[in-house]
Amino acid sequence: MRYDGDYIDAGADYYERRDQRNREHLVRYHQHALAHFGYQVTLAAPGDTGPPPGPGTPPGTTQGQAA
Repeated sequence: MRYDGDYIDAGADYYERRDQRNREHLVRYHQHALAHFGYQVTLAAPGDTGPPPGPGTPPGTTQGQAA
């Protein structure tokens, strides 16, 4: 090894953990970049079939639902 140290295995799920950290970083980066240009970003999980909230819809409610 380069520094005469012991080899430490990264683990079977190394790539899954790395990809998840990178994904979270990219989401934050692009969300902040869009906010910098004046856009309001609302994220939804994949498969969320509900319509996007309108400008007067309180968080946590869907359109057509009483507040």
